[in-house]
Amino acid sequence: MDLPRNVVYLRKLRNLQIVAEYHGQRTAREIALRYQTTERNVYKIVAAGVDEMADAQGDLFQSL
Repeated sequence: MDLPRNVVYLRKLRNLQIVAEYHGQRTAREIALRYQTTERNVYKIVAAGVDEMADAQGDLFQSL
């Protein structure tokens, strides 16, 4: 099943906001209530967000 691009974009945007709020000292419970999801889902999003941010960083010594 393919999701429309807008839904995918909005979900990624929401996930980035969740990661930012989590690192901004909000609790998973507060975030879950705000975004109407579960605490477990917040932890999964934060864990995946950290991996995505690590992958986005370019390699300093990679040859061009």
